[in-house]
Amino acid sequence: MEAELLDSTETESKADELESSVKEDIREKMYSLDDSVHSWCDYLRVHLHPKSLSVVKGYYQTDNVLNLHNLGSDLYNRQSSKLREELEDRIHFFTEEADNLQGFHMLADIYDGFGGLASSVASDISNEYSKRGCISFCPFYSQRTSQDNSQSLHDLINSVLSVVRLIEAGFTVVPLSLVDNPWNSVHHKHTQLPGLVYKSHLPYHTSAVFAAALDTATLSHRLLESSLPLYHLTDTLSSAGRMVSNLSLTLPLPLESHLSSQSLFNKALNPLRSLSPLHDGNVLRSPSVQSVVLRGAEASYESLLQEAVSTWYPSTSSSIMEVRKPCKVTSPFPHIFDSNIDEFGYRSDKPREKRKGVQSVAAMTSLSTTNQSVHMLTHLLERSRKLNRRHLHKHLEAGMEQDDWSDSLNTLEELIGKYEDGDAMETSDSE
Repeated sequence: MEAELLDSTETESKADELESSVKEDIREKMYSLDDSVHSWCDYLRVHLHPKSLSVVKGYYQTDNVLNLHNLGSDLYNRQSSKLREELEDRIHFFTEEADNLQGFHMLADIYDGFGGLASSVASDISNEYSKRGCISFCPFYSQRTSQDNSQSLHDLINSVLSVVRLIEAGFTVVPLSLVDNPWNSVHHKHTQLPGLVYKSHLPYHTSAVFAAALDTATLSHRLLESSLPLYHLTDTLSSAGRMVSNLSLTLPLPLESHLSSQSLFNKALNPLRSLSPLHDGNVLRSPSVQSVVLRGAEASYESLLQEAVSTWYPSTSSSIMEVRKPCKVTSPFPHIFDSNIDEFGYRSDKPREKRKGVQSVAAMTSLSTTNQSVHMLTHLLERSRKLNRRHLHKHLEAGMEQDDWSDSLNTLEELIGKYEDGDAMETSDSE
């Protein structure tokens, strides 16, 4: 019996080693998936818990699209729909399993009807878990399949309604875009990220950039050794009622063997690119508060990073976290790195071999509150003020009240005022 058990154990061990070897071999191979990936589930590697999936029936990506904010909120709140009951059941399942519930991350498409659905879910979460940290990351397409003016107007109206509803639910909102103005149907200017050569028209590429940024930025409260719980982070970011925040990224971190440590961080902070729309120059400037995460550096640079951050942002309250583990970018992560980035994420004078992909990179993020958000909010408000009933008629037919729209614009205006008031206070303090 013992011998038989031993043999079985050895066999299982060899099988595990073989499986691990095969998986590693798959990750190291170069796969070109640009033409075959059309949806996030095409390259999903992890196994999702059955309770984490809920399909919105009757709506599809290309047919019968859920394209208006109120269609989404009505779908959730409709008594005949079981969607609300189903989502509440699934949320309760996971919150009851949690030993120490910090709060909620939400990924929400705010430019279409799913913004209405997401903000309705957010309202219920806020009512039941009012003391938890809540943050919503809101990614935009870099290039929509339909680029006509009517579509951009719907995107604008949906975004205004969704941002306001999420803020009213107590969520910190972080818009994400690799184009300067996602509400403009033409003349898109894409964010340049040093070291990356991504294809802006492929969601497969742009979503990978967002994923790397989110995976890095949220390490500040996801790791066991983290000292910044989510509820503290969101309270800090949204101080004085400034509920819209900014996420900035350096990917890959410009690691070069000949650079001094101080030069490294000056170069890392200088190209720290804002991923939020309508930020002047797409460079992070003068945040009031920020959470900085550095990952993937071989040595400990926390004190030097603190010094560099203090030099670049002397009036900013900064929380800094260093994580040794790099950002893994093996298959199915797309091949978006410059040829002078070697397979371990270092910048090299020699081009990387074409058959070799990049396996891991160092990265840095800053999740911050900055007055640059006023550019985006003001753009939304000014364009929305110019709309009349003719522009709003489909939304009114879908259930939006004219008074609700007017109230949303007033809320947006009040939000802008909170940033401007904060800017005046900070200027006074510095004097």
